[in-house]
Amino acid sequence: MQQFLREILDDPRLRVEHPGGQIWAVRGNASSVLSTSTWGTERYPAPQLAQAVLEQRKIEVRDLIRTPDGDRSVPNVDATLAAQEKATELAEHFAAWVWKEPARAEDLARTYNERFNSLVLRSYDDAQLSLPGLSLAFRPRPHQVAAVARMIHEPAVLLAHQVGAGKTAEMIMGVTELRRLGLVRKPAVVVPNHMLEQFAREWLQLYPQSRVLVARREHLRGDRRREFVARCATGDWDGIVISRSSFERIAVSPAEQAQYLQRELDQLRAWIEIAKQGAGLTVKRLEAVLLRAEERLKNRLDSTRDDGITFEATGIDYLCVDEAHGYKNLQTASNITDAAIDGSMRASDLDMKISYLRRRNGAR
Repeated sequence: MQQFLREILDDPRLRVEHPGGQIWAVRGNASSVLSTSTWGTERYPAPQLAQAVLEQRKIEVRDLIRTPDGDRSVPNVDATLAAQEKATELAEHFAAWVWKEPARAEDLARTYNERFNSLVLRSYDDAQLSLPGLSLAFRPRPHQVAAVARMIHEPAVLLAHQVGAGKTAEMIMGVTELRRLGLVRKPAVVVPNHMLEQFAREWLQLYPQSRVLVARREHLRGDRRREFVARCATGDWDGIVISRSSFERIAVSPAEQAQYLQRELDQLRAWIEIAKQGAGLTVKRLEAVLLRAEERLKNRLDSTRDDGITFEATGIDYLCVDEAHGYKNLQTASNITDAAIDGSMRASDLDMKISYLRRRNGAR
């Protein structure tokens, strides 16, 4: 990118810095004709425009209007459209330029093939499973057997079937087979609150001899939460069915929360070190992002919890989450309009627990 901008702007002193993620910095001559006319505008010079494109920011020019009620910022439609047109031209020219040099084109093609074009998804359409213990009154359909085979052979699985395709049976058969094969010891299924009784009932219909612990609301009131955690830890359960709200009330330990917080921030700290080793163009921005992230995560994780009642103490080593779209709002940094997510406590809580299980038991 630095080579491209130096060539088209005829600016050998232009610098581009990219420590990681969505953070970029472009510094160069913003007053030349090439910057303000050919590849940019007077209100949005080419170096500034290139940084906005790289960071996928909304390109907009605004004017400050003074009114009796105070200053306010309003969009300048003409200047904004002109800048957006230049951004489109810049992106199109880069797309053509990047493939012109044979050596560069070969390097890009090799990188693409290694990263994105070297995997073939495994098919389980013809899987054959005996499923010992399954009720003779239930005959799974081929797509359900394929789903169970995926759960057995892959460390993490998304069952994204349509409503009515039988995902409940897939989850029950999958975790039962995982436990029978010794791949997991104490699986738990997290379900929406209103599905708790129905899910437990269907489990016993499919596997009448199963020992299933159902975490009802009354089991997690007051001191009974300690009793429930003890039953989880000491019982030889084929599965644990727990409602979403009850699952959230059993948090990971403060020590594990602190480690999670540090892992979330380590990436930003690594980017700061990379920026310091270079030109240091993005250090101040990254330090500000780090401070905001620290405050945001601490506020999200600092909540009242019961001492001695932790997720680790339950002994659960595999999670199957029904209606997983309820946890989709994990904190996501992005400059794309409507793509950035501040994050929810529910999603962060599940992410902490999954991170703990993966570090303790491997990728599954």
